[in-house]
Formats: sequence, structure tokens, C-alpha cells
Amino acid sequence: SRDLQLSNRQRERLALILAGQVARRYESGEPPWSSEELAQTLGVPKTNAERMLGVLEEAGFLIRTAGVTPTFVPARSTDGISVKSMLDAVRSFEERESGCRGTLPDGEIGRIETGIDQAIDGALGGMTLRDLARALDGPASAVPFVELPRG
Repeated sequence: SRDLQLSNRQRERLALILAGQVARRYESGEPPWSSEELAQTLGVPKTNAERMLGVLEEAGFLIRTAGVTPTFVPARSTDGISVKSMLDAVRSFEERESGCRGTLPDGEIGRIETGIDQAIDGALGGMTLRDLARALDGPASAVPFVELPRG
């Protein structure tokens, strides 16, 4: 139940799993997920799930429904949301929160960052949220999101 300190990779993974599961439910016509259901299914603290759902909501990829127990649905057609744009939003969300501008540095560091972005874009091949949702077999309950320390 404690908040996990997630690495950048784990935040990206959690965001993709959350968005994919929300889209999968939406595409299949099943009832939308609440943050608590998603957290429980994925085996992550609710605070981590809610924080990442908030990032995806703030970036315009998901909408929180009104109601006693809010749920999440895609903000627009899932075939109009690129996985790359979601990753970009997750990778830069702390920059927005801190008030620091995410400008590209000059020189070698800038070339490296540009190369990383191009590699990610190339690896995803234009994948959309709909593609991601269809690639998911079902709820990600078979494997915990992270292995918690024992003790």
C-alpha cells in the first residue's frame, strides 16, 4: 500500500499498461476501469496508478468520468493517439511540474537526445493506443507490475 519510487522505465511501463488497459476495456465495450481496480489488478499502490493516470489525463489522452467512483476512458479515438506521444508526455511530465523548460541542449547531448527520440519513434512504427489495446490479451493480473521486497 506504500507509494513505490518508480524508475523512469517503470513510469513509462506503468503508463503504457494503464492506457492500454483503459483502451482495451473501451474497445471491447466492457465497463471502464477505476484507478483502484487498475491498481489492484496490476499490483501497484493506488497512489502510483492515480499519479500516472493523472499524467495521462492532463496530457489529454484519458478522461476521468464523473460519479461516486470515477473511471477512465480514452479522451478521443484510440486510433488517433500515438504511443510515442504518450511516452513523450510521461517522459516530460516532471519537467512541466518543476517549471523547467524542456529545451533541447546544444552539442553532443542534443544529438544523443534527438537520436533516442528517433529510435523510439522508429521502434514504435506509428503504433496507436488502439494497436496497443489490441495487443493486450487481457488484464495484466498474471504478473505483478513490480516485485516488492520481502521482509
